[in-house]
Amino acid sequence: MNFIQSFDNKTILIPLLQRDYVQGGIEDVISPFMDSLLEKYADLNYIYGYEEEGCFVPIDGQQRLTTLWLLYLYLFSRKQQKNAFHVRMKFASREYAEDFCERLSEHLESLICKVDDKDALDEFIINQNWFIRSWISNASVKNMLRTIRVIHKKINKSNFSSIWNRLVESSVPSISFSFLQMNEENGLDDDIYIKMNGRGRKLSAFENLKSYMDEHISGLTFADEWKSKMDNAWTDMFWTNRNKQQEHPEEIDDEQLYCLYNLLILYHICRKELLNTLIEIKEKNPHLYADLASFLGKKEDTGTDEIISCIIERLQKAGNFPLIWFERLHLMSGDFYHFAFSNINKLAKWSKEFNCIKLYIGAPPAEATTGTYQLCMCEGSFNRTLPLLYVLLSYDEGATPLYDWMRILRNLILNTEIDSKNLPTIMQTIDTFSAQCKEKNIYAVLQSDEVAKATLKGFDKNQIEEEIMKASELEYYEQMNSLENGRFFSGCIGILFRLLPHEKHEGYDMLSQENATAYSSVLLELFEGGDKGVTMKYDDHKFLLRRALMSYPPYYFGKERNTYWSFNNGINEWREYIRKKDSEIGAFQSLLKELLIPAFKSEKDLFSLLSEYVERISQDYENNIRIKDDYSHRFHFIHHPGVWEYMSTQRCVWKDNNFDIELKTSNGNNSNRMELRTMSLYLDYKYNKDDISDRDGWDIGMWPKWKSCFYLNLNTCAENNRVIAIDVYFYDDEGYRNNEDCYAFDLFVRPTHPEGENEEEISLFAEEDYSLNIRLFSSLIPEQMGLFIQKEDGRLHSNRLYSRHSLKNVLRNLMTGIKTALEKNNDGN
Repeated sequence: MNFIQSFDNKTILIPLLQRDYVQGGIEDVISPFMDSLLEKYADLNYIYGYEEEGCFVPIDGQQRLTTLWLLYLYLFSRKQQKNAFHVRMKFASREYAEDFCERLSEHLESLICKVDDKDALDEFIINQNWFIRSWISNASVKNMLRTIRVIHKKINKSNFSSIWNRLVESSVPSISFSFLQMNEENGLDDDIYIKMNGRGRKLSAFENLKSYMDEHISGLTFADEWKSKMDNAWTDMFWTNRNKQQEHPEEIDDEQLYCLYNLLILYHICRKELLNTLIEIKEKNPHLYADLASFLGKKEDTGTDEIISCIIERLQKAGNFPLIWFERLHLMSGDFYHFAFSNINKLAKWSKEFNCIKLYIGAPPAEATTGTYQLCMCEGSFNRTLPLLYVLLSYDEGATPLYDWMRILRNLILNTEIDSKNLPTIMQTIDTFSAQCKEKNIYAVLQSDEVAKATLKGFDKNQIEEEIMKASELEYYEQMNSLENGRFFSGCIGILFRLLPHEKHEGYDMLSQENATAYSSVLLELFEGGDKGVTMKYDDHKFLLRRALMSYPPYYFGKERNTYWSFNNGINEWREYIRKKDSEIGAFQSLLKELLIPAFKSEKDLFSLLSEYVERISQDYENNIRIKDDYSHRFHFIHHPGVWEYMSTQRCVWKDNNFDIELKTSNGNNSNRMELRTMSLYLDYKYNKDDISDRDGWDIGMWPKWKSCFYLNLNTCAENNRVIAIDVYFYDDEGYRNNEDCYAFDLFVRPTHPEGENEEEISLFAEEDYSLNIRLFSSLIPEQMGLFIQKEDGRLHSNRLYSRHSLKNVLRNLMTGIKTALEKNNDGN
């Protein structure tokens, strides 16, 4: 039977238990399958199913039927005879797929008239206004689009007539299959579905690759040993290092696939084989090159370097990479099999010892997998796991223990910017260094200063110098190891020796066993390596470490970045602050030497001590602010955790003096801003019990724009229930901030009129507002009207600047006087 004869005027209903349509998503399946349908007689074997309410429900064969439906829909649409095609597709559990098939059936005929044979029909469909973008996330729809793309690419003006005649017009169409109705009459029932689908899952990507490799190594000298080890010793290694947290911990196919792909990446990264193959394909077979680019989601004129990057990225993620492309690109040459054979043997040899050394290699601390798994059995990264994997593979027994070899190279790799471009150089460096460390202990090699620098020149210069320096400080080996072996420091611990010089310096402790132990322990206590950088309890809603750092000269920490100041937002900025040789760490150094290190040596709890210290300074906040001090900004930062909370990314604009500091809520130029001292006063009135009582009945809020302020509002029955407001800000009438006594305020009734559209209207509104403000407040607080002058916008403006303490007294009298007068007036009414 053929497709049209079997299903004309019928609906194919894909049942609930069937999987997504996947045939079109596998390039080395759909392309040759389509060739067989279009070019020669094709017998598709049995299609099993049953009739139900006018629908045919396939039990086995839904992939083939979906592909045939798309093919015949395309043929009839291209022939402009869509009305003669009476086969529908429905899905019991995939609404997106059903909707897509219905829309495609409606529009494909008119669409084909608009596209050229060279156009990508799937992209053309996606760009139609009837195509709903969310469909593309559905696996069945995505794979149907890929099938349509293949169909359109293989059918053109030159072959359409012959294909149409062979598949539609011929009395004996060249596509046939046997149809078996599942019913009691034929002795078949639903149980067969269970039996047919109980044959197990389809072969995994690794099993397909393994079969492919077994075929291609058959002529190599180690073929038998390869097959034996793949089923025994190597399998044992993969099983031991499998990810036990995954959904199916009893399976190791993913681990084996990732390992082979990571080795394949390393092999091709430093060899020209793939590049030479692509250049040859591009020159001699441009259509194949275009197919490769299309498969990778790129345009046909994409350069070879970008194509290689896409191939490697696909391998990194162990994504769909059809075996047909392995063959076309010669990805697994004989030399690769030698490379893989040698290096999987090395992994099997060193895996157990490597797992036991408990060396931090850049993975999250909570990841419950082995070091071997992290290096080679999951997605590889250029800046960490791939070069570290090569380090392990390059280890050669001799004068250097495995731990020290991995430790030093770990430090260099995690602190060097590595990508696909410089990885070949890094790999060559590792090979050369490995040969040196086989003959001499690695620390002896490093102590040969100039030799080490010349050999390791591919790595970060500063990190090379640090490793050379540490090689001469092996009496502190234990302390260095403990500090290096965590996410925050990641092998870079120059701060320890910066804080502990060999010779006596004022303000510094000297390097000694006791001090090295104390400083490394405290540093690890403060910086645990979470995304925030600082250990959570020291940087939670109380911001203890930040507030404590502001108490020591130079009364700041962090770095100026572009047009703003950063107080270290996240692990990378804290690392930069700690690691950079030119960063200002005076406050950090003093905090350690004067407070935290003595506490550690006295076996005191650091967190409790730091909490008490910050609280002690905070308690004397009001008195500290009254002292004339060019560094008084520090007390606002120390006293108010809310200041830090407002700076969600720890940014501020810090101008030319310590009295002009604006806090930012984000990194952008359009970030909301609050001036530091205004913000501190706002926090007092919002949370301090005494200040809250002063504003009894008045609401409070902030206006974080332009010259920021906070406001106090009082809803009143006066003047038709208008709102009385006080705006408080920190700048003088010229807009400057240059001392601690720079507070001012406005008193006014909030306007209800629109903003003026021109100068005349603005001036008119200002006079009306001023008349209202004078009339109302002269009646409510006549004895305090001498505090004000007229402002251009009609508000009453304070006629002088105030200190923080004086301002609070004035505001207390104003708020109390206004509220009392209003209550008295209301009682009189």
